[in-house]
Amino acid sequence: MAAVGQDLARDEGHDDVTGVDRAAGLSAPATRAHVKVLRPVAARNNGNRRLEGGLTAPIIGRPEFLSARMLALVAAGAISWFAFDHPAAGRVGIVLVVTAALSPLISRIPPRSHVGEYQAIVDLIVIAVLVCAAPELWPMALIWIGTNQAWHSLTSTPRASLVISGASLATMAFVGYFESIEMWPFAVITGLLLAVAFTVYGSTLRQEIWDQESALTEALSAAGAVVHHSDLHRGTVVRIEGDLPGLTGWTTEEWGSIDHRHFIHPDDLAHYWVELDEVEPNTVLDRLARMRRKDGSYLWMRDVALVNEDARGHRTLRGFSLDVTDLEESNARSVRQLREDTLTGLPNRLALNERITELLASDTDFALMISDLDRFKEVNDTLGHEAGDQLLQIIADRLVGAVRPGDLVARLGGDEYAVVLVGDVDDVEVVAITTRLSTACARPVSLNGVAVAIATSTGVALRSRSGRDRATMLRHADIAMYEAKRSSESFRVFDASLEQTSTLRLTLSGSLAAAIENGELTVFFQPKYDMASRRLIGAESLARWQHPQFGLLTPATFLDIALMSETALPFALSTVRGAASMVRRLQDAGDAMPIAANVAMRALRDPAFAPAVLALLAELDVPPELLVLELTESDPLWPNLHTVLGLEALLEAGVQISIDDFGTGHSSLERLRAVRVHELKIDRSFVDGMTSDPLQRQLVRTIVDLAGRLGYRIVAEGVETEEQVDMLLGFGCTMAQGYLFARPMSAGDFFDLARAEAIGEVSLDA
Repeated sequence: MAAVGQDLARDEGHDDVTGVDRAAGLSAPATRAHVKVLRPVAARNNGNRRLEGGLTAPIIGRPEFLSARMLALVAAGAISWFAFDHPAAGRVGIVLVVTAALSPLISRIPPRSHVGEYQAIVDLIVIAVLVCAAPELWPMALIWIGTNQAWHSLTSTPRASLVISGASLATMAFVGYFESIEMWPFAVITGLLLAVAFTVYGSTLRQEIWDQESALTEALSAAGAVVHHSDLHRGTVVRIEGDLPGLTGWTTEEWGSIDHRHFIHPDDLAHYWVELDEVEPNTVLDRLARMRRKDGSYLWMRDVALVNEDARGHRTLRGFSLDVTDLEESNARSVRQLREDTLTGLPNRLALNERITELLASDTDFALMISDLDRFKEVNDTLGHEAGDQLLQIIADRLVGAVRPGDLVARLGGDEYAVVLVGDVDDVEVVAITTRLSTACARPVSLNGVAVAIATSTGVALRSRSGRDRATMLRHADIAMYEAKRSSESFRVFDASLEQTSTLRLTLSGSLAAAIENGELTVFFQPKYDMASRRLIGAESLARWQHPQFGLLTPATFLDIALMSETALPFALSTVRGAASMVRRLQDAGDAMPIAANVAMRALRDPAFAPAVLALLAELDVPPELLVLELTESDPLWPNLHTVLGLEALLEAGVQISIDDFGTGHSSLERLRAVRVHELKIDRSFVDGMTSDPLQRQLVRTIVDLAGRLGYRIVAEGVETEEQVDMLLGFGCTMAQGYLFARPMSAGDFFDLARAEAIGEVSLDA
């Protein structure tokens, strides 16, 4: 790989003759990157240039050259036949004419690069034939010697060709005269014809080829290319055309005197460097690499060159180099954009897939995390999509800042992100990292003047448990994320049980709509009691799914599926119908009491919900004041303009509103102001902790006091001990539901319970 011909050299008639690295050839950068103005090509003095080596074979094989040779031979044969009265003159003429006729065949049979060799063989045969047929005409041999000399001199300048031809003719004349050979004038005339024809045509052809080459060189130079021609045998640069110094900072002398590996970017050297001695002749090299400018910067250069070898084994390298920096940078941008999320600048799903595939192929341990932003839709709906985009960008920056070096953060689309934790990650470290990520994302963000805190739900798939293939890793992480969101946990690590749950949920999601239509949904009832008198005063209806394959399913299994947009309304109306039907049944038995039905905001915001409920009440002839709609305070879609309008229509009709899980949601007091309600239900988490936690106890007391001051009924959920009953009664809360009193039961069992207690009329203002 050592450089060859590092010393500078000069050769008369060449523009620039410098050393050339034989292993790499010449690979000059072409134009300065981003320069759009094309530089004019410097004027050249063609008069002192000789035709370059390696063009002999193309000239000899040209049809015009063969035609000139044939005409000269035919003319010489005719002169021999008609102008000389000699016994051998006719035979000489015939031989010359036959030789002329055979010339085109000789040019077609061998490869063009070997035409000269075949012509020389034919000439020797012709000379032998002439000498054998007429020994006295041995001077004809001199004619062919002189002719061939003139012929092969075509690669020299016209002046040199005439000198060589003249010397040949003078030699023939001298020998013929002093040897008293009768036909020596014929020999001289024939040689003169051939010399003149070959010299004149050779000069014209030489100029034509030079003009063509010059035009091509000028066109390439004008297009920003650097044209190069190197002599690999001598290890020198024959010529460089183009503004190499202006474009790269290197002079032609520096370019030739420095090992060319010095110019090539180290990352590109292995696939760019070629041992030219090992390259087959007539091979075109097309290479791309970054070349170093003298100031240390790099430009992308494409070099196209032909390794040529003539009949003598003389090898040359001719080609051009072109700056393709703009094109390569554009291609690089396209590649980045293909693998980059346009909003956040993070790697996208394609880049994530490639990284996971790479890690799986390398047997590297890693963990895949998929995180989804909770309540992101609420941000978009409330503050607008620009605020949502801003939030996505902020979360992206926070995730990148919270991971370790070498980890990957990607955006999958929407509000989903993925994190690849590279290395051996155990459950303890997963907890630490997910906690750090969740904490970073949960810091409040100011969007349009509103402080927004966003929680995340994250699913984790470990390669040690899920690393069969990329699709499995992604699916397991997604299943774990969905389970985390469904169970209101910050994260879940995938295990085999989740896959069974996921399969069940997939089956349920595909059949719920039909189940509602076919009446597979039923309603259970959780009794409400007056704690002081232990009298039944109402109930909360709870949906159940009597699945033909999986049996009786509780809401925890399918509720979030039911709240999807396409099933939210029919599911809510099914629950309301169950509650209203129980009211009608109790009324018919003389035991009227209010029954509550849980309704999600997604259903309530549907314009068809309120009219459908009022029509149902009218159909069953149920007093609206005996129907209570329980709204979960933590539902992110409330309050909303459409929701409020729907509630107002129901409130005007007399339907009562209860807020479930009070105290656990967002902006509780704001929601109380936005919507008129009749009842607050204390969440079971407060009731569970109030007996042991003074803070929880004070919170329950505060909620009870607030409800009393605002004129709301107050109901405690999840009451399971007498101690809780005593404490709640002491605070002023008289109504409750929980396992201490009764578990959820079927409609028939609840009806029987109500009939057995025969409680009579119940005041709604109790």
